[in-house]
Order: sequence, then C-alpha cells, then structure tokens
Amino acid sequence: MLCRSPEPSLVSKLSVVDEALHINGSWKKIRLATPGGVTKRFGASLFVYNGYIYVLGGEKHSSFGPFYFDFWRLDLAKLDQWQALSECPIPPSVTRSISNQNIAVWNDVAYYFYGSSTLYCFDLIKMEWAPFKTTFKQDDVVRGSWPYPSQELRESTMTCLGGRLYVFGGHGLDNTQGSDLFLELDIARRQWRRLSGSPRLSGASLDSPGPRVSALSWVVPELSKVFLAFGHVNRIATRVLAPSESERRGGFNYPYDDLWSWDIRREQWTQERIRGNTPGPRSEMAAVYSLKLKKLITFGGYNPAAPHWNGAQITPFSYLADTFVCDIITAVAVDQPPTDDQGKCLEGMECRQVLTRGFPTYRARASLFEDPVSGKIYLFSGYFEQEFIPSLAIKGDVKCFSDIWQLRVDLPGGDFVGIDVEEEARTAKAGPWQRCFSCGSVGSWKKCNGACKGRAFFCDRECLKDGWKEHKIMHGCRKVT
Repeated sequence: MLCRSPEPSLVSKLSVVDEALHINGSWKKIRLATPGGVTKRFGASLFVYNGYIYVLGGEKHSSFGPFYFDFWRLDLAKLDQWQALSECPIPPSVTRSISNQNIAVWNDVAYYFYGSSTLYCFDLIKMEWAPFKTTFKQDDVVRGSWPYPSQELRESTMTCLGGRLYVFGGHGLDNTQGSDLFLELDIARRQWRRLSGSPRLSGASLDSPGPRVSALSWVVPELSKVFLAFGHVNRIATRVLAPSESERRGGFNYPYDDLWSWDIRREQWTQERIRGNTPGPRSEMAAVYSLKLKKLITFGGYNPAAPHWNGAQITPFSYLADTFVCDIITAVAVDQPPTDDQGKCLEGMECRQVLTRGFPTYRARASLFEDPVSGKIYLFSGYFEQEFIPSLAIKGDVKCFSDIWQLRVDLPGGDFVGIDVEEEARTAKAGPWQRCFSCGSVGSWKKCNGACKGRAFFCDRECLKDGWKEHKIMHGCRKVT
C-alpha cells in the first residue's frame, strides 16, 4: 500500500454501489462551548459513565513526554467544557506515566489497571480514588504470586462483563514483544486467575490468539463472549532492547488481521471468520461495540508493514483514517448444542466500509466511545508520526490530538438524518487537508473569510472567483467588512 487509506483525492468521488460492502457516513468535528481543559495527547485511559466521558492520563511523546496524571470529564449532553477531577494518586515512582493502559467500570466504580496486583479504583458516587488490592491464583504455568515481574503492563486489552475484568496481551519491561497471557479478575473476590497463554513467549498454538500488543477487545453481553482482534507483535522494541532475542524471532513488527472469541461459560477460544469488506491488518485502532446499533465500529490505526509514499520517500509504515461497521453474525444451531441462552451459534463477523467525504486526520491510539443515553458515536485523541506527512511541517516528530468528532452512519439510529452528502463532498476536510469548493483539489487551502465562517475553501483567487456565486447561494455567505 503506497497510497493513503482513505486517499483524500478520491473520497469525494466515491459512492455506495453494493450495500453489502459499503455504507454512507459522515464525520462532524465537535467544538466545545468553552475550549481548553484536556491538552493534546494520546494513550489516555477512557470510559463513559452516566452521560459523561472520563479521560485519565496520556502522553505527548513516548520518550520525552510530557506524561500526564490528570483526570477530566465532559458532559456529553452539553458538550460545554472539560471539568478537572482529582488526579490518580498513584506515585510516579510506581509508574512513569498513566498511558497506554486501561480503565473499566463496574457497579459505579472505575478500575484502573497498570500491571500491578494493586489497582486504583475511582468511586463514581463519592468521586474519590482508593487503592484496590488483589491476589493471584497461581497454576502450573504461572507459579509465582504475580505474572508480571516488572509490575507494569502497557498496550494490553481490558474489558468488563458480569463483575469480571478480562485482560489480554500487552507488554512490560520484561517482555517488550507482547504476550498471549489472558487473565480474569473476579472483582467481588479480588482474585485473578489465568485463563490461557503465558507471560513469556512460548510455542505457537492454533487453539488461542498469538502474542500481541495494541489489539481490539470488546464484549457482547447477550452472547456471553469476549472478542479479540488485530494488534501486532512488537519485534522492533525487542530488536532495540534485546538484540539476541530479536535475531531468533525476527526484527520487524507483524500486524494481525484475525478474530477470536472467548466463550465465558465454556472457557474456550475459537477463531472466527471475518468476511465482507474487512479492515486490513493493523494495530492501535480505535473501536467501540455500539449497544444501540448492535455493531462494532472501528476507525484508523497503524500498519507497521504497509509502506507509504509521503511525497519525498517511502516510509515502511502507514497510519490510517478509514472507518468500518461490523456485524456479529449468529444463526440458530441445528446440528450442534446451543452456545448461548438463545440457542444461537456464532458464524463470524461481517464488515462494511463507511464511505465519508471528509474524515479526521490519520491517526493511531485514538478512542471511539458511545454515549449510552443518545447512542451517538464519538472519536477522541490519537497521534501520528511527522514522517508520515512531512509536508505539514509539524514541530517535533509526533503530532497528537485532543479533538472530538462525531460519526453519523446511514443506519437506523445512526443519526444520519439531514446529512447532505453532495455538499460534504465539496466542503468537508480530508484529514489534515482542505478541499477546494470550486475545482475539488486537495491541499492546504485558504478558507473563506465571509459570513459563512470558513464553511468553504478555495485553492486560489481564480477558483474563488469561479465558485463565489454558488458558495454564496449554498451557504448564505456574504462579504464581511
């Protein structure tokens, strides 16, 4: 892949031909009534509770920082301003940053897990932090009192269902490549146990997911299943920190494109089929399972093995900004015992690409989330390396975000009513670039300074002259003195 996905010069010309493969959508940037609050960052821990989005920590650069310990929330009904909350009291001596880690909610309490047997929980009624000590049930694979010797875990997945936290993969200081360890925490009993895998790399298996970092994981409550997909093996980190290990296992990152389900009752992994118009191999992608739409929504990510031409040279990686909507397919089980309470068996996941005429800038480690009250889908944060788009002249080598976008999808309940697709094809931003309202070219163009407040962009004076009359009629624009 030497072009971008999506390609900004083509998105305005795309249309849905086969509804089994594509669906229309629209991205809308949200502007808060009072700007400020959460600064640009990526890798923050995020959760939604009672109509608020909560954001904990994050970082601006993995090596140099700054690293954040702050804690914020935003009212999704008002979208007015970020409200600062009390910082997580975890000492900096315990972890250098609250970034690329996980937090999940159960029974009005948010549980932040960073790789230690002591979690930090935030009581959402009392609005107070407190440590949450747990124990580990050792077995024949993990014989010690705790499976993470470094007391640190990053880029793992964590989901919550039925009073239990499920953690898969990730890396620590003692295992930079990623693991296939799958743990369960019984919150009421405060006890962990191993479900599958190992803290250290072991022999390959066809019966469970391979070792990885930055994967996707979500739960479907009505199926009593935990799903795991995508992610990558971080061989580059191993090459830097453990050269001898790198020689044995290879020196380049490997991205996955697989899908697995964990049956909670049977305690068994199954590799599932992904069909339709599917996302390519990638990692660090944003995703959310919409309880309203009963679908998985994904956005963007990072492919460490897809080369890209940036206008000056070929980079060995790509950042993405494509959007997909996926259905978990079930059918009535006839020749086999039922796998859930409704007597259905899982047939895999079917995907469609969402065609949007504009889109947020290419990024990885962003977060997708759903407002459970309205069912609206939002995107927050993320980053990309400056080398991917050198023409933007970014200060530093990483560009990160604190922006919020809403996704509207042409589905019942997808908030797509009233979207003018043809108008968006001429005015919507294509990632970091603008589209000329007159000729349709993509670049860093100047916005109209009239009463429309920058609704349209023009690449030069000639296009402004040619398109002004139509822009004036379409957007009610006029010259401002």
